[in-house]
Amino acid sequence: MDRTYADLLPHLAAAFPHLDLRGLRPLASGWASEVYRTDGGFVMRVAKHALAWEHLQQEQRLLPLIAGDLAAEVARITDLAPPSERSPLGVAVHRMLEGVPAGPGDMTEAVAGDLGRFFAALHHVPLERAGAGGVRALEAAAQSLAWAEAVTPAVEDGEVRDALGAWLVGVRDGVRFASGPLVLCHFDAWSENLLLRDGRLAGVLDWGDAVLAPPAAEFAAISYYGPAFTLEVAEAYRAAGGSLPDGWREQARDYLVYRELRGLHTAATSESEEMADSLRKLRVALLEYEVR
Repeated sequence: MDRTYADLLPHLAAAFPHLDLRGLRPLASGWASEVYRTDGGFVMRVAKHALAWEHLQQEQRLLPLIAGDLAAEVARITDLAPPSERSPLGVAVHRMLEGVPAGPGDMTEAVAGDLGRFFAALHHVPLERAGAGGVRALEAAAQSLAWAEAVTPAVEDGEVRDALGAWLVGVRDGVRFASGPLVLCHFDAWSENLLLRDGRLAGVLDWGDAVLAPPAAEFAAISYYGPAFTLEVAEAYRAAGGSLPDGWREQARDYLVYRELRGLHTAATSESEEMADSLRKLRVALLEYEVR
């Protein structure tokens, strides 16, 4: 991050001459972006690859259309600087929301209830409005097969290769991934994207992964917090009007494998330093996921 930070200030000053960039400093680093903040409360998200830039553009279109329907605050992008010589992968700006990112120890029963109600409200957003925001239906099977063909040579762990091969047979046979009605899914409700205030859900960040998918897909990212938390979210979701079919936990696992295949493919094709972490997550999704 230091090298990026040293080069960043003149690029941002040129892209956003109307913004006060005093106190610019690193805030976080994730799969998609390097994140910075200023003394004036602005957040700068610098895309790390081309897919991240596509996600930032979708987020800018979508959030103004759905923010009023949601049971948590969202950060609306106010400025975008497209890829250029100065900033090859693009930059987005929004105001900083109040709250602190959740950690693994913060995933309490109260947060599970808030998150279930948030999912229920999100999944009731009309699909026409989501489509107007540029959100498309997830083509999970086709994308999984394409990514797996590209990344399988990088999977050296024989146990993971065998599990991936067996899972892909199910994808080809059409028995993986859920069918049925689609809803608008955030699809990345990882703890770092959840802002808490006084131990309750206050905001949800990073909407670039938003897709139209069956409801079970929404539960993929939160599966890392264990079956007990996931089931608490599902209980609150159903109580707030959400609907989950029989077998939804197995369906959520399919979407988790899809997510980790995408991460591995991005790491492999962008020469990312996150390759080892992507391989670890794929192993968890294929071999350590608990269905009950």
